[in-house]
Amino acid sequence: MSKRKTYSKEFKEEVPVLATRSGITQVAQDLGVHPNMLYVWKRQQEQQTDKAFPEKGNPTDQEMTRLQKENARLKARGRDTKKSCRYLSGPLRERYYVIKQLSEHFSIKTLCKVLGCSVSAYYSWKNGEYGKL
Repeated sequence: MSKRKTYSKEFKEEVPVLATRSGITQVAQDLGVHPNMLYVWKRQQEQQTDKAFPEKGNPTDQEMTRLQKENARLKARGRDTKKSCRYLSGPLRERYYVIKQLSEHFSIKTLCKVLGCSVSAYYSWKNGEYGKL
């Protein structure tokens, strides 16, 4: 199995220019490139002048991947918020237990902010300085 040929961005930008002068078939034969590739490169250059010929991967694929990661992160944040909302109106003791359980996954500062209690009060409770709540 032969290794796939890769061409530089500069090469892909100059070849369609040469093809318009000398003809696609002739340039493709001279360079050892399939004529269909020249048509593809020419179309990419016309449609996406600034994003044509990225070094690695397709820019739309990279953008889609980034958006999918962002979407998953926001969904997870929404689920976590929904889970903790039922504890917002409960007694402080219940909120502190929730913070203690979730502290392996989230920062205590964030949990205290979401659940509406102070960080110092949580640590006082955790260290037993708070008495019975």
